[in-house]
Amino acid sequence: MNCDNDILQNRSFAQMTFISGTKKKQKDNFKAFLTEGASYTEIEQYPIIEEWMIPEKIDDVFDAVPLDRLSEIKNIKEWYVCPYCCDEDLLKIYRNPWKYVNTLRRAKAVLGFDLSPHSDMPYLKQKNQMYDNLAITYYMGKRHVKIIPNVRYGCRHVADDYLKAFPHHRLISIGTYGCVKTVQEKRIYYDFLCRTLPELEPSGITVYGSMPKDVFSDFVEDYRFYHMMEYIKRIPFENSNQRGKTGEK
Repeated sequence: MNCDNDILQNRSFAQMTFISGTKKKQKDNFKAFLTEGASYTEIEQYPIIEEWMIPEKIDDVFDAVPLDRLSEIKNIKEWYVCPYCCDEDLLKIYRNPWKYVNTLRRAKAVLGFDLSPHSDMPYLKQKNQMYDNLAITYYMGKRHVKIIPNVRYGCRHVADDYLKAFPHHRLISIGTYGCVKTVQEKRIYYDFLCRTLPELEPSGITVYGSMPKDVFSDFVEDYRFYHMMEYIKRIPFENSNQRGKTGEK
């Protein structure tokens, strides 16, 4: 079957035709609305994050709160939000993103989204996680939530087209929490930096988690890193019954 390239490139048209139709409105179970209006990468059709969605600069020193700890914050306007938390907490936003737009719009910025694409997953599952992260990031950015897109792929075999979804010379976010404990994990993460940073040439990189010298030392002179301490080490966890309640503020 020959596909019409114009329709493939203008996916928003194809999505809206499928969702709305001309006879009966269908429920959007596939979350096509997340990427309405997006442009897409050529091969895997990842939604492309637009430059204007990303702030040009951030504070040199800043506080960031994980998504699953928002209920502990009194004034979200003073905080950055980092969605490095359990996938089950991220899925709450993915399933009902409109409930969180107004809250996240008031934050200084949101450091991307991070449904986990592990390197030992089948390639198709990695790509699915990577697509979903980009889709929810695009959705929030389109609604004027300031975003610093999270860059994370599983293994290098799925990286090439994925990295084309990010603008060059803009801020990006990465997370090392739980990813650089063993020698093998450090090698994988070092390879990730070698592949990602020269490709995107980011203006700055926020890092949530530790920055081991044997992973980052080759990059600190050429790139600007904004290192965040894990929130749980900065603020004692006192309200355990509040964990996971991330509704509207």
